[in-house]
Amino acid sequence: MKARLREASPGISRAITAVVIILLVVGASLVIVFFYQDLSSFCSPSQGTGGIVRCHLQSTEFGAVTKYALPSPDRDPNAIVVAPDGSVWFGEQGLPGVGHLFPGNGTLVEYTWPGAYGAESGGSGTYKTDIWGIALWNGKVWASDDVGNRLVGLDPSSGSVQSVILPTNDSFPYTLTVGPENSLWFTELTSSRVGRLYPNGTLHEYPSPGELPAQIVFENKTSGYLVTVGDPSKPLGHVYEFNPSGNFSPFVVGGNEVLNSPDSVAVAQDGLGVIQHGPSQIMFYDSFADGWRDYPTSTVSYTNTVLPYFAVGNGSLIWFNEHYGNRIGELNVTAGTLTEYNEADPPPQSVSKIDNTLTIALGKDRLWFTEWTANYVGFVDTTYNPGFSVALAGNSALQVRQGQKVNLTLVVDGQSSKPLSLQFSDSETFGAVPENITVSSEPSSIQSLNGQQDIRVSLAADKGLAVGNYTVALTVTDGLISRTVYVDVEITT
Repeated sequence: MKARLREASPGISRAITAVVIILLVVGASLVIVFFYQDLSSFCSPSQGTGGIVRCHLQSTEFGAVTKYALPSPDRDPNAIVVAPDGSVWFGEQGLPGVGHLFPGNGTLVEYTWPGAYGAESGGSGTYKTDIWGIALWNGKVWASDDVGNRLVGLDPSSGSVQSVILPTNDSFPYTLTVGPENSLWFTELTSSRVGRLYPNGTLHEYPSPGELPAQIVFENKTSGYLVTVGDPSKPLGHVYEFNPSGNFSPFVVGGNEVLNSPDSVAVAQDGLGVIQHGPSQIMFYDSFADGWRDYPTSTVSYTNTVLPYFAVGNGSLIWFNEHYGNRIGELNVTAGTLTEYNEADPPPQSVSKIDNTLTIALGKDRLWFTEWTANYVGFVDTTYNPGFSVALAGNSALQVRQGQKVNLTLVVDGQSSKPLSLQFSDSETFGAVPENITVSSEPSSIQSLNGQQDIRVSLAADKGLAVGNYTVALTVTDGLISRTVYVDVEITT
């Protein structure tokens, strides 16, 4: 039996029909029998069969966010990459396999990997493997398979798969990145190795420089970056640079800066954005000044950290996801601003209610994300206008003596029918909650915004605050979208 499934046209909104061709030999004759099947409800490929099915997904939209509900039972989506045509490929740990979503019409094509998989704990309770990496390389869709200790390459034209078994047992293949020299780079999280797969099938493994490797990105043909997450006994990692065209000889970037469980690195204009998978702070390494700066996120009430996870750079912008914060953040390092978009309406009020966004990918005008336990794939429209903005009237760099106070003016401009509240965070602590810097405002909220409103902000430094440089975040939020502007504060005696 052979099935040929056609791509649904943009005009089809619900039912998708498949033609199943059965070839029967009757005597000396070949009889072709056609069956038509509505695939709008046919979304459950059998695990381990290597099957291909299609269905149509319904979308939900609010503000800048669009989400597509995946079929049941839960697919546990994780790892995502944007194709040149704007469609997205993502891992489906519950099959296991990969899904291909065409956002223009909501068509989902699912490819199940062949093989026997038992249930793993966590997620929805049904997932079969940990797929953290996915990449489009040499005409195939490659993904990591922790349970099989392998990389899996899918040929979308036939549904056939190629497996590359890793020589080191229990290596946990993690993230995948296509190198500028057309080899596939990947990290092996538990075996502390960096892998490199060549088009001819040759595999090289290199020891990671000291800590567990998390992610690799490339700036150009001669500059690649590896971020290492540390180890459980000492969660302090580094960023390394290496030349992908030569031998793997990494060296530390940024001197002796202490990074708390760094999990992701993104190439941005004039530097690197580094995600620390712990503190509610994004680190930025300025390659010209050869120095680091903290950018605290806004806070949430139900946990001590928003738990940033992965980042991707685009010019002066660094996009990242907040696992516990249930938000997508856009940090503009040139303007010194941050915009955060909540992925749920209404936002969650506890960690148990979050959607568990683990991975992201950037395409044209869209920042895509996977929601592991909520069973959605979605995106933030990067061209969306939130309707209101924040800025400082005057200098964004202040010098404050211990025990002293300064005043500044926050300008909120635009339109909002929703009440806007103000909150403050800084780089003092793990959770970005101020301790020895006190910030207050007058007024403390805006009931409705129609034009410009100036807010008087008072910033006081405690006598016990250590001398040094801090970053203070002034945030205005309508509950779903938060806009932040940063203030550089130098504390002196």
